Amino acid sequence: MTMPKKGTRRIVVDDTVYKYMIKPYSSPVSNIRGGSLTIEKPDGKYISVNIEGAIKPSMIEKIIKADLKGT
Repeated sequence: MTMPKKGTRRIVVDDTVYKYMIKPYSSPVSNIRGGSLTIEKPDGKYISVNIEGAIKPSMIEKIIKADLKGT
């Protein structure tokens, strides 16, 4: 299964292109805002992370590099 084209962005980390999508969410009860981040790796596998607060490209790069060190 691949990511949909609409809403998908690209980021280059260590000369490799990754696709990512952010689905924002907010909680009306506790005023928590953030997003669900899904990253598609070149081999077709996914990384999914829920993040509170703003999601910046530097954060996405750190998540990808941490996954590379873990594998």
